[in-house]
Amino acid sequence: MSLIEVKNLSAFYENRKVFENVSFTIEKGDYLCIIGENGSGKTTLMKTVLGMKIKHTGHIEFKGFTKREIGWLPQKTQTQKDFPASVETIADYAFNGCTMLEDVTLNDGLKYIGISCFEGCTSLTSITLPKSLKEIREYAFQECTGLQSVVFEDGVNFYSNDYYSYGFKNNVFWGCTNLSSVTLPNNTPGDFVIPMGTFGYCGNLKSIKFPTNTGKIEQMAFYRTGLESLDLTNIKLEEEKPFYLQGYYTFAACENLKTITAKGKVKFTGLYTFQECTALETVTFTGSGDDYTVMNPDIFKRCSNLKSVEFYHLKGNGQDNDM
Repeated sequence: MSLIEVKNLSAFYENRKVFENVSFTIEKGDYLCIIGENGSGKTTLMKTVLGMKIKHTGHIEFKGFTKREIGWLPQKTQTQKDFPASVETIADYAFNGCTMLEDVTLNDGLKYIGISCFEGCTSLTSITLPKSLKEIREYAFQECTGLQSVVFEDGVNFYSNDYYSYGFKNNVFWGCTNLSSVTLPNNTPGDFVIPMGTFGYCGNLKSIKFPTNTGKIEQMAFYRTGLESLDLTNIKLEEEKPFYLQGYYTFAACENLKTITAKGKVKFTGLYTFQECTALETVTFTGSGDDYTVMNPDIFKRCSNLKSVEFYHLKGNGQDNDM
């Protein structure tokens, strides 16, 4: 059953003929793709069929419906040059597996990036997350293996209005094997949290600078990354608040990691935090006054090259008891 029938269609801009004598029939259930070079008339053909004031000759017939019932998304219109700025939500799986997608601009005003939204976009090389962003869901950029640079704009706020939920979810950049540059945000409200699995398997990530208000790094956040040194001394929380290395395997199997430095109040709340960091040589946790480090078992398990360990005031088992 034919739905659209076009016969001997020709279109014109002023006196210039764009195409001529085009004929085709669209049957129920058909999927069609119009292929041609830039300027060959693909968009003009669509506009002509839809009756969008293109000068033309020939016959166009719709059977069982009208042209007003056809959806049409233009590439760009004069009234929508700033279209991306009006986008607040990118839905779950929206661009999942778009392997040829190379460039994405997330303009200010965007609030939500959905689950696995850009997962597997292997040609994507850089991304900047705008200050307006409130929630970025699980696996949003997972296995974007061409991704090299990630920038969080300063001041981004992932907390809900009541501070009971946090919008930066788990495993966002997991498996981005070529990621080499990450700029985390400064001047964020509350404690900045790096969630579970955020940069796991980012084997080309060799260094990172943490915001001063980093309150917690969760399990497997940097599992099997390429980090060569870990400097936590920049973190400066309110006087009585400790910094948390939470959960299991947070920096485990970072095989290039050689040095770890930290100061102040630090709490390990899981196991195997630095397990199998086989290049690790030096660990130094400094402090003053009532600073301390709360240590759990198996933190440095199988760190076969570890030569020097220094703690200012060590406590054990997560219960603040002196060791």
